[in-house]
Amino acid sequence: MDIAGLNESGNVDGIGCSGTLHTRLNQRIRIFAINVLSDGQEGLAQSFGFRSGRKHDKFQNVPYFDAPNGSPVLKDAMAFFEWQAFLMPSLPGDHSLFIGHVVEAKLLKSDQEPLIFRWDDYF
Repeated sequence: MDIAGLNESGNVDGIGCSGTLHTRLNQRIRIFAINVLSDGQEGLAQSFGFRSGRKHDKFQNVPYFDAPNGSPVLKDAMAFFEWQAFLMPSLPGDHSLFIGHVVEAKLLKSDQEPLIFRWDDYF
């Protein structure tokens, strides 16, 4: 998932993601959560990032709760952003672009540092 842009207020205006994510997006209200993991949670990131949600229940044995609008938030996440897409333009290829805004955000664990993606940590 890539953040495509921030507006002048610092809010996310667009997110790009693979074609499989939006199959789980609530198509009626178009809301989903972005979970921010902590440094040291590479294994959790790998379990969500490297397995197909079509073949595996990624939430099996992973505790979570529902954000205010019903999106799943991992209990071990350090923060989350609940996001509502208001435009989903059709694009060629296997990625989608969601244009929208953050409707809810919360820092859950202020004593932790965020997990930063470094290519060499995963490949």
